[in-house]
Amino acid sequence: MEIDIQKLEAHHVSRELIDGIRAIPSEIEHNLIVLTKRLEGETGSLPAERAAKIRADAEQRFIALAEDAIPRGARLAPLVAEVISEVRETVRFERERLKPPSVADALKPWFGPLDDHGWRAAEKAVIESMLEQGEKPTAVDFRAMTTNRRTITRDDVRQFALGQRPRWQVDLPDSLRPSEFLARAGFPTDEAISELERVAERLERQQHVRTSGPGHMVGKEY
Repeated sequence: MEIDIQKLEAHHVSRELIDGIRAIPSEIEHNLIVLTKRLEGETGSLPAERAAKIRADAEQRFIALAEDAIPRGARLAPLVAEVISEVRETVRFERERLKPPSVADALKPWFGPLDDHGWRAAEKAVIESMLEQGEKPTAVDFRAMTTNRRTITRDDVRQFALGQRPRWQVDLPDSLRPSEFLARAGFPTDEAISELERVAERLERQQHVRTSGPGHMVGKEY
């Protein structure tokens, strides 16, 4: 802010007081500094390019508000608070957008295909525990699930479940045998899985059997 030093000295204002006052920024300068520092703090966790874009948009928003407020003598501090509030919401949205999907979110669309291939609830719960952050299923059949990183067989799922048992369930003399534990937990046997495969194959063949046409062709596969 401009200070008439000669006028102040004429009224015997000390040079120390004048210099001290001159060191205090004006309201505009002060609020620009505050806005800049708070914008940097709010956007610091975002990728640099996206953070710079948000800050630039916020500065333009502040300028538009200030152009309307300054001629009316309005204070700038509330405008800083308004812009920062808007930026905070934008940053929150960006963090949600950039956050990788959770394991549960990645697995959820595959519940239907898992059901279609006879995977039970106990197996799905174990798979959710086995999947790593960022790992996504890409295919499933009666024996395995393929992800973008590996193949998880139903045997892998069983072994993982067995490994999660408390030691007291393993070491005690009357502890359940692995097959008994898996059966009680709801894991299907190999025989049950094989039967599901046979049923699926039979249904697949039936879809390719002629039901119309020349008599000698009805009932034949095509």
